Amino acid sequence: MKKLVAIFVFSILLASCSPAVPTQHITTAPVDPEVAAVAAEHLRTRGEVQLSEAACLAASAENPLPHPAGAEDMAFAVGQWRVESRRNNAAINGESGEQWIDEGGLASIEIVNHGNGYVEYYAGGWNGALLLDTTFWGSAGFADRWAVVQASPATGITSLSGNYDGETFAASGDMFGKDVEMRIAYRGGDEFFWELLARNGDDEYEAIWTKHYVRLNNEEDIAAAEAAALGGLVLHGPHETHLGPFEFWVGEWDWYESHVEMDRECAEGQAMITLTNAGQALEERAISSYDLAEANAATYADYSLTVWNDETHEFENYWWTNGAIRASYSHGECLDVDGEKVCTLRAEFRPSADENKIIWGHESGIVITWERK
Repeated sequence: MKKLVAIFVFSILLASCSPAVPTQHITTAPVDPEVAAVAAEHLRTRGEVQLSEAACLAASAENPLPHPAGAEDMAFAVGQWRVESRRNNAAINGESGEQWIDEGGLASIEIVNHGNGYVEYYAGGWNGALLLDTTFWGSAGFADRWAVVQASPATGITSLSGNYDGETFAASGDMFGKDVEMRIAYRGGDEFFWELLARNGDDEYEAIWTKHYVRLNNEEDIAAAEAAALGGLVLHGPHETHLGPFEFWVGEWDWYESHVEMDRECAEGQAMITLTNAGQALEERAISSYDLAEANAATYADYSLTVWNDETHEFENYWWTNGAIRASYSHGECLDVDGEKVCTLRAEFRPSADENKIIWGHESGIVITWERK
């Protein structure tokens, strides 16, 4: 079964300071068929938003999305990968000393948002259990700034921001309760390096997690990598979805936007929402058309990740668009209001009784009518 591989795009090893990477050996432990099935489903390609023949979007095709600075140079990451992971569990857990753990993984990486970003689907070990991550990185269309948005059962939802200088992608922010930097470095050929560094008590950054990505070029390589990455792992926690109240959003949609204060002749879009992380997260891809003079971009490409937080009983969402400089974060919930389901997440969702139509309203006065394709 063909699998794409993705890079966990937060940080990467600088060519000058990359630590030694452990040698990956194929394990003799058997691969649980259920673990293999969950990993294979997670690593599948999601496809791209399918544009309609609407005149509005057809016209906007003449004004393609502005790609982020260096976007074409990041294309090396697209494909299928074997991942050798090494992390300091003591540092990640806030403990003193070192406890280095070597585990394998698989990744599939693809271009999303019509060339405006990349997404990685990662499946690998985390303390003997199967870890599934989904990570997006992309840029504002009219800025050199990049963002990273990740959904993971190990870290929750994380958002970092940074830039790409043509050789190294670097992003910074907070992760594991630490001030971190993530870097990706490519030196040519069929491999690249990822690194997560955390600020220590001496106000210096030191590596607490590294990954070495090696391209998989044929089915034999993929089979061997699967055995190395998944052998002996168990499923991590319940893998049934926890997104029930929000699953009405899954599917492909056409939508039209109106604004009480703007005279827009063209504000249409399409969106595709799928489950990821074995049903533990929602992935949104959308593309829409706006007036060039209004936003300095003829077309918007949006991407978001949403997960359910068992502790707060709310949805958590990070959203990124080429029309903004930084990702935004919001909480959400679904309530029964006079017998009608009303959900909030960045705005208010009101699905119809058959859940094939959504009225999406924002406090700014924007109203979007979604209709299922």
